[in-house]
Amino acid sequence: MSVDRATALAEGRRELWRRGQAALYLLDTHGPTGGQQAWVRMLDATPPGSWAALEVSRQRGKTFTILTWAFQRLGLDSLAAVFLAQTGANAEAIVRQFLKDVGDDLPPEWGARLVDGVVRFTNGSELAVFGTDNAQYRRSRGRKAHIVLLSEAAFYADLADVEQVYQPQLQTTGGVGVYESSPALNPGHEFSRRCDAAAAVGRYVRDTFWSLLPIAGEDGSLASRFRGVRNAAEIRAKTGSVSHVAALAGYAGADPDHRIAFSIMVNNYTAPSSEIRSLIDKIASAILEEGKR
Repeated sequence: MSVDRATALAEGRRELWRRGQAALYLLDTHGPTGGQQAWVRMLDATPPGSWAALEVSRQRGKTFTILTWAFQRLGLDSLAAVFLAQTGANAEAIVRQFLKDVGDDLPPEWGARLVDGVVRFTNGSELAVFGTDNAQYRRSRGRKAHIVLLSEAAFYADLADVEQVYQPQLQTTGGVGVYESSPALNPGHEFSRRCDAAAAVGRYVRDTFWSLLPIAGEDGSLASRFRGVRNAAEIRAKTGSVSHVAALAGYAGADPDHRIAFSIMVNNYTAPSSEIRSLIDKIASAILEEGKR
């Protein structure tokens, strides 16, 4: 009996979940792309009873990443987990969307279903979904937790109080906690201090808009440009063009403390487009060199 390609691919994805490989697979193909595979490996290596931190821009799919990582473990072992967001409604919406995105890939025998604020698995695993807006999370004080996921932790009003609920549980179970958030608007927020602590022991990842942009001379729309330019990879930028208009906007400089933001636009040009792009590249290269002085 022949099996159509779509059915074979779907079963292949389910088998990856069963083997404990889905986190890397999803994040390499039809999930978000970029540094997530490295994030998963860091989470895998987090020692029992401790925390890891992801300080990553909103566009990078960090919540998808940590949920994929957690679901992998919940499906394979009977574990208790908690997912927190700023509000209960937001937390449930995030988990519902995640299940919608990956539901067809999950092994049907796992039976993962979100009911009354809890994702329950056939093997007894549970993911409780709470918000921090009305201290819902305090209802889980004293309950067992092997995995605790704090989404957008830099926007919690009292991160220390949340930790007081879950830290004893993680220490008892030898579980793992994960802070993830966009960078804090207030650099004095407790999340920033947690990131510093995680960085000191190698359990911290920082990834911002810088990493989303094409690298000069290496990939994307800049793969064939900036050839022969010294330190070209320190330029990250996005191109733009319409008829007789060319633009390049981005950053120059690898050191974030001395990085220069630039925007170059040429209007109504009559020279060949290749000459205009070359001129723009020379200007951007000059900006990079100026920033190194």
